[in-house]
Amino acid sequence: LFDGFACGASMFGKAQHVRRLLKALKVAHAQAVLIGDESRDVDAASTAGIHAAVVRWGYADIDALGGDALIARFDTPQDVVATLTAG
Repeated sequence: LFDGFACGASMFGKAQHVRRLLKALKVAHAQAVLIGDESRDVDAASTAGIHAAVVRWGYADIDALGGDALIARFDTPQDVVATLTAG
């Protein structure tokens, strides 16, 4: 289900980290989704020009997370798998 996986943030921020990963994997921005658990993840996705999704089991209140990049909110890990494999 996943072509790449990265944790943490570089000195220059998550958006640059995301861009480098996409370039290394040769993945189009339109095909990428950053799944995170805090507003910095949604912001990084927006800055990197990709979609974002958030998870309920993370640090932030999921209802407080939003933004133009946000395409999904997941309640369980199974929801992530079901959404990514739907088609």
